[in-house]
Order: sequence, then structure tokens, then C-alpha cells
Amino acid sequence: MEVNENVSLASSIIIGKIISVQEVSRTLSFVNCKKKVTPVPDDDILGQCDECSALLLLEACDLLSSICILLQRNNPRKTTACAFYHQEVQQLREN
Repeated sequence: MEVNENVSLASSIIIGKIISVQEVSRTLSFVNCKKKVTPVPDDDILGQCDECSALLLLEACDLLSSICILLQRNNPRKTTACAFYHQEVQQLREN
């Protein structure tokens, strides 16, 4: 699947019908370095930053959302995959 990452929700309009939600994900992020946090196996409280290896409380992490959708445009054979990351997902929720 090819994802068009050059499309910005704030500056572009894509007209089409959503025909599929390809992926929805939620990722924990360390508030200090903004990198992904992986929960410590067999521990519901602690996680470790994949970048700086800091050990931290999972409840202190940011929860980031992303979604990838498949749009069918005017031509029925033309589809476009679009990825929306946390800021864009928040904007979609508000509208």
C-alpha cells in the first residue's frame, strides 16, 4: 500500500469516499524526547523509551493516535491511501 504523506489536512482538500480504514494505532510517547515507549513485559505500570532507554510510568506518557484510510476518488479505479497522525486525528475528531 502506498501512502501519500505529502497531503496536509490543513492545506489540501481531497474529495472522495472512504472505502476502507487500513490501520488505526495508538502509541505511547515519552514526554521528554517524544519517542515511542514500549511497556515492560509483565508490568502494567512501567514502560521504557525506545530512544533514550528511560524507565517511566506508563500513565505519564502521551498517547498518540494515527489512522490510515483508503479513499476512492472521482474515477472508481483511482484510490489514494492517506495517513493522518496525531495532530490531524485530533482535528478530525473536532470537526
